[in-house]
Amino acid sequence: VALPDLTAALVESIAPAVLLWAFGLQGGAPKSSTSLLAAFALAAILGLWKPQPFLWSPDFNVRALVGSAWMLYLSANMGLLVELTAVVKDANSRSTMEELVQKRGEMEMLISEFARDEDCEDGFGCCRCSRSRH
Repeated sequence: VALPDLTAALVESIAPAVLLWAFGLQGGAPKSSTSLLAAFALAAILGLWKPQPFLWSPDFNVRALVGSAWMLYLSANMGLLVELTAVVKDANSRSTMEELVQKRGEMEMLISEFARDEDCEDGFGCCRCSRSRH
C-alpha cells in the first residue's frame, strides 16, 4: 500500500470509524460502538489481506467480500445511531419525569399549606369547608 493511499484511507475511513466508536462509548452505547469497530476492522483486514480462497475463486471475489464487510460496517453504523438516539430519548424522558415528580411535590406542599387551618376541628381543610359538608 502506497503512503498516499494509506493517508487517504486514514483520513477517509479509519479516523471517522474510531471517532464514532469513541463517541458511542461516551454516549452510552458500548455494544453498538464495539460492533461498529469490529465490522470496520473486518472490512479493513479483508481489503488489505485478500484471503486466498476468495482471491482466485470463480464463484467469489475479494471485492464482493470486502463490499459485504462494508455493508456490515454501515449497518453497525446505523445501529449505533439508533441506539444513541434511544439513549438520548430515554435521558430526556427521565429528566422530564423527574421534573414532573418534583413539581407535583411542590404543588402538594402548596395545597397542604393553603388548606391547613390550625383552628380546624377535624384537621382537614378549612373549618368553613368542613362545616359546610356536615
